[in-house]
Parts: sequence; C-alpha cells; structure tokens
Amino acid sequence: MLERAPTKETTMATTILYPDYPTFTHSYRLVAMEDATEVGHVYVYIIGDPVKHGKWYALIDDLFVSEAGRGKGYGRTLMEAAGTLARKQKCYKIVANSHRKRKAARALYQSMGYVPHGREFRLDLK
Repeated sequence: MLERAPTKETTMATTILYPDYPTFTHSYRLVAMEDATEVGHVYVYIIGDPVKHGKWYALIDDLFVSEAGRGKGYGRTLMEAAGTLARKQKCYKIVANSHRKRKAARALYQSMGYVPHGREFRLDLK
C-alpha cells in the first residue's frame, strides 16, 4: 500500500488493487518520413486493463502530420501502423483521442472504422 503523509484535514491512502498486474507497459512513437525529414508522428500506448484481467488495449494520442505532409496519406499510414502494432501486442481494442475541433483527424478515424464512443473529461493541473 502506498501512503501519503497525513495532513491536518484528512488522512489519504492509496491501495494498488492489482500489485502483480502491469497496468502500463509500453509506449511507442511512430514516425512518417519524407526525403529524410519527419513529416508526421503518432504516439501509441499499450495499457493493461485490470477490469478485463489480462487483456490489453492501445491508446492512440497526438497524431500529427506537418502542413507539408498533409493530403499525402501519412495520417492514414501512421494509423494503420498503430493498428498493426496493437494487433501484434494482442490488444482487444484501440482508443483514439482527438479534439472535437480537429475535423480532418476525426474524419480519418471514422473512415478507418473508428466510431465515436463516450466522452472524455479533462482537468488541467497547474
């Protein structure tokens, strides 16, 4: 059990529910190159899902293609490579984040079979 120092107001403790179960294992940065210049990247995180006991999923974040590389298929190629990686890692699902204002990225995801699911919440820490 991990513990935090008590304060005047409260005593806090954190219990690791599955101490022998890895909940985060690998992160990958896949890149797209054009004439020895990076024109895009995507980050892929392979995460253990303790609720699914022994199953893994992939979280795709920060798909980016430079202005010079846009419209040339690099985004699709990066997403296909991320999917291949997730399959090799035996993931049961892929979750892709995209801000609602990024219409081109959202259209790409949907054209590849991804469907909108749930709603993300965020808290900025200062």
